[in-house]
Amino acid sequence: MDKIVVEIVTSADEILKSLMESHDSGTMIGITSPELGPDTYITAVRDILIDDDDPIIVIRGYDRSGYFFSKDTLSLKSITSVIPFNSIFDNPFLREVKKELEVIRGNRENNASIKTEDYIS
Repeated sequence: MDKIVVEIVTSADEILKSLMESHDSGTMIGITSPELGPDTYITAVRDILIDDDDPIIVIRGYDRSGYFFSKDTLSLKSITSVIPFNSIFDNPFLREVKKELEVIRGNRENNASIKTEDYIS
């Protein structure tokens, strides 16, 4: 059985580095911060504002499952850990719409194969 290895980053410098990589590459990142709630939330970084000694991290307003956050900005100091991922963050709402469109297209193709002569006796 294959094991999944997850890297949990807890040092402030490494957290910032991981957040910057998520921002630059559009990849997912798990963020643990009391400002978001008690869990680790998988999202992506939209922007990083470095004006003083505590950068502000702007994240997507929702996580991978579609859960909406009450805020989309976090201070770096409030982030206790991150988990970097290599996968690109995709909008969970668009993902569902794409699935529904595939079902609709599949139904159209199936219905197109039925000929009207099949119904005429």
